[in-house]
Amino acid sequence: MTKTTWIIGAVIVVAIGITAGVIFSGGEKPQASAPTPIKDTSVAASTTTTVVARQVSTPEPVQVAEPVQAVEPVQTTVQVESDTTATAGPIVIDTLDELFANAASYANKDVVVRGTIVTQCISGCTFSLEDGTAVIAVELIDDALDHVLDGGSIGRSVEVRGTVETSPQLVIVIEEPEDWNYVD
Repeated sequence: MTKTTWIIGAVIVVAIGITAGVIFSGGEKPQASAPTPIKDTSVAASTTTTVVARQVSTPEPVQVAEPVQAVEPVQTTVQVESDTTATAGPIVIDTLDELFANAASYANKDVVVRGTIVTQCISGCTFSLEDGTAVIAVELIDDALDHVLDGGSIGRSVEVRGTVETSPQLVIVIEEPEDWNYVD
């Protein structure tokens, strides 16, 4: 949301609050009143009790400012240089050696890579991916463990989408089951 949208929303909320205050106050100006003594005659003849009653007044109505005119949305064009930090979706990596050469710039970012499985653990939750330029470790975690590699997947081509972690070693971490698929 833009800053203008937030401001318009805040003005609308304040206006609704003020309007509700005027409606619930009845729109009348409160009247101050002096206490009115009342004699209680229900008590024994020798005792007189004085009770002070006050009239309940309504709160003073709030003056409402003139209505705010709606602001027309302004369209702006922003030209962004080709930079890995400017993308909204995952970054498609052409070769794994590019990922290794620029590991710091890809740290904690979502990337998409393709390659061939060269090793896998027996349960199918971790594997190594090779594309002819380098080999990288891939680890399935959380919900992705519901969709592990089939046994004997070595040699199969896959596409993975995951987060690059650089410590203690360079690895791609996949959290969702739909973030990796066989492509052969």
